[in-house]
Amino acid sequence: MMKVKTIALIVWILTWSIPASMASVTKDLKMADQLFEQGHYYDAIDYYQKVLESQAGHKHALYHVAMSYEYARDYKNAEEYYKRLIELADKWEYPEAKLSYADMMKRNGSYEKARKEFKIFQRSYRGPNASVLKKEAKIMAHGCDLALRYLKNPKKVVVSHPGNNINSAYTEISPLPMGDSALIYAGIRSDTVIIRDDKFPEPLIQFFQSVKTGDQWGPGELMSQPINDAEYHTGNGAFSPDGKRFFFSKCYFDDKNQLHCEINVSKYNNGSWGAPEAVGGDINGANFSSTQPAIGSYKDGKDIMFYVSDKSGGRGGKDIWYSVSDKKGNFKKSKNLGRKVNTPKDEITPTYESSDKTLYFSSMGHAGMGGFDLFKSQGSDTKWSTPENMGHPINSGADDTYYVINKDQTTGYLVSNRKGSLALKSETCCDDIYTFEWLQPVRIAVKGYVYREDDPAKTPLKNMLVSLFVYDKDSIKDNILLTTDTTLDGAESFFFTLKPGNEYKLNAKNEGYFSNFVEVSTLSSETSDTLSVNILVKKLQFNTAYNLRNIYYDYEKFSLRDESLGSLDTLARMIRENPDLIIEIGSHTDNRGEEDYNLKLSQKRAESVVKYLIRKGVEQDRLVPKGYGETVQIAPNEHPDGTDNPEGRQLNRRTEFKVLGKKALETPEE
Repeated sequence: MMKVKTIALIVWILTWSIPASMASVTKDLKMADQLFEQGHYYDAIDYYQKVLESQAGHKHALYHVAMSYEYARDYKNAEEYYKRLIELADKWEYPEAKLSYADMMKRNGSYEKARKEFKIFQRSYRGPNASVLKKEAKIMAHGCDLALRYLKNPKKVVVSHPGNNINSAYTEISPLPMGDSALIYAGIRSDTVIIRDDKFPEPLIQFFQSVKTGDQWGPGELMSQPINDAEYHTGNGAFSPDGKRFFFSKCYFDDKNQLHCEINVSKYNNGSWGAPEAVGGDINGANFSSTQPAIGSYKDGKDIMFYVSDKSGGRGGKDIWYSVSDKKGNFKKSKNLGRKVNTPKDEITPTYESSDKTLYFSSMGHAGMGGFDLFKSQGSDTKWSTPENMGHPINSGADDTYYVINKDQTTGYLVSNRKGSLALKSETCCDDIYTFEWLQPVRIAVKGYVYREDDPAKTPLKNMLVSLFVYDKDSIKDNILLTTDTTLDGAESFFFTLKPGNEYKLNAKNEGYFSNFVEVSTLSSETSDTLSVNILVKKLQFNTAYNLRNIYYDYEKFSLRDESLGSLDTLARMIRENPDLIIEIGSHTDNRGEEDYNLKLSQKRAESVVKYLIRKGVEQDRLVPKGYGETVQIAPNEHPDGTDNPEGRQLNRRTEFKVLGKKALETPEE
């Protein structure tokens, strides 16, 4: 009994000894942390500020108020409080605060200062997750370099705010144009900060529609059920190519206070839209969220859906995935878009232009001007060109998302919380829909003919299949965009529309010819132009030797010299583009040395070429190495007077290829 009384007395004394202000700080801090964990950042800020009024150097409160401002997208206050924390803390007490401090400077447009801070962090940080954080700092520093360049040389595009009939002080997202005079979008109509209850926020994010009269947008009108729902957030609308299906996101907060989204579809029947149903296949799941669908035409009457998900198997964070439908509209197994597009951080808001196979998306992981930057990439399936940052003023120091282009290819919409948006709290708190218009858009096209290589008359060939690819020197596979036939326009020619800032490849093929390609670049195209390019093809003949030039070996060696790799890269591409051909690689020597030795040396040289071609993506079962030694000479090794003939010997020391036959190709899966 005495022991219990003693403990009680000690507790009473300690409690009595705590000043009232200290008790208040503890209470405010506990409430602030609770609100922070629940995502109520504005309310958390109020309580952290109370703590800082009593203890200006309270590092925990400084760190969390800085993060709260960052998550609420108040970049100016976030930068200020990160700075105060760093000045008080030990060198690496809050290591990620230093990275966030530089990030906030970057988002506030102080690119030179931010780059300096990123470089310091990259050089000096030695704490936890060093490799990840230093790589992140490197990418962000590169983003500062890009931003300075983009600001100096802005794109010829005007970005405008369409006013408060579409936008409100809270948030608007996912613009979906309906022709030239109507716009569907999602938003929250509120002029005050929303406090979420135990299950749903009020009001919900829902679909609105605005109609344009002349140059003026009318007030957004709430769309009716069944698209909007009284219990779910709805947004991110996308129509199927035939206009008969409307895909969108439905979201709710689960028992763990996490937002869970799934993609739904409503079908148009008998003059009305049907009740939404969850899209089938593996697009939705109980253990992950899927949202932001973008629909395009695939091929053979099929559709392709791009969407954002945090499902397992991705690169990290939120990734962009895709699924192809069958001809009945049922979507099959999803695939990740791959490391060209997705990064360990978030990629979101995909939109897709089927006409030229261009994907527009936002990324936090590629180098950019601010938080999320807008990018574009061309390709299909998992093969995409290196994403191109869309520059300033499409991008800003804030978050820039949802790039949606109209059919005229010069105007469209994007979403941003940049300065100039209607503000609820800070000047960068909230997303608005913006319009853009490209001025003097650069229009590039390519036209040309296909000729036989050995035809001096240059008679255009008919029935040649010509394909346009995005050319990626770092990949053994190219990204096919469009295909045409040289007889379609009656002139045995081809014509494609290109985009500035890309590298392309044109490929021509048909039965009886070697497939061949030419490269076309629009990287430096600043004015509209139509490029003229012709493709030469070689007649296919079986068991005919074709000499490979510039294939070199050191004396009595069979390893390839570096000078040989260019020719072999070209050969590898040619073989890959003719996937049904079986190729013999033949190596020859002159008659100097023993016949048996030359035969073995030539066999090893042929095998070294085959090994290189396999590394370049050619299937092993399509290659046959053959050493001929000195058995097939194409030039005299000596002059008529018996003296040595160096030129003839050089011609005999050669590598050739010949087509032995064809293999049966597997039929691709439906």
